[in-house]
Amino acid sequence: TQGVDIVMTYASDFGEYGAIDWSLAGSYTKTDVTRIAQPPSGLAAGVALFDATAISDLETASPEYRVVAGALWNADKLSVNTKATLYGPSSEMLSADGATYYKTQIDERIIIDLDISYAVTDAVTVSLGANNLLNEVPEKYNPALLQQYFQDNNNAAVGQYANFSPFGINGGYYYGKLAYTF
Repeated sequence: TQGVDIVMTYASDFGEYGAIDWSLAGSYTKTDVTRIAQPPSGLAAGVALFDATAISDLETASPEYRVVAGALWNADKLSVNTKATLYGPSSEMLSADGATYYKTQIDERIIIDLDISYAVTDAVTVSLGANNLLNEVPEKYNPALLQQYFQDNNNAAVGQYANFSPFGINGGYYYGKLAYTF
């Protein structure tokens, strides 16, 4: 595994119009399985410790890159915090029978979070916000894999969305919040 992480921040002051704290972070990580040791002799013949699923979990299930850009604007009693996260593509190889593997791919995606807060008093703050504002969901599992699960009466057929997704399968989360500080 090799990679790099970079984080940058910058503050802007706009006087009576408030201030913005900017942030930009990025990471790149590449993992390659270069060698697999022989399984212990006590293991049943033909049993592999690292199949295509295990290798894809290490090499491709997590995106190779992620970039996060954020801005926090504060002006008197109002604040707006927004973040956009770009996730690179990811994939996983899965098998219903241990012989045939199906690739499920999650494409590159941008996820936007937003929080708007207003300090009603020194002790009371009201907020509205969203995690995953645009309600993004990952691609569904490879249809051929789901069909194989279904034909085999495998409970895995119940899951529709790839659970290795870096941004979750539940889509957008929207909230209102009242905070009291004492």
